Amino acid sequence: MKKDDFKWLKNQVIKSKFTGDIMCHGYLFINATEKQAEELKRLALQYAETITFLPDGRFKVGAYIFK
Repeated sequence: MKKDDFKWLKNQVIKSKFTGDIMCHGYLFINATEKQAEELKRLALQYAETITFLPDGRFKVGAYIFK
């Protein structure tokens, strides 16, 4: 994903605490590079309002599962 788009996405998920309409923008999450996905994972652990930890080490935030 382009740097400007990723910067916008990061700001939106932090501001919304990984809730609300931003979580319906799946195309942005899908277009993230590996490095960007890792950063989103770190941000989710830090800012997400609700996290469900799965037995296999993954975690779920909204409709997205991070591994």
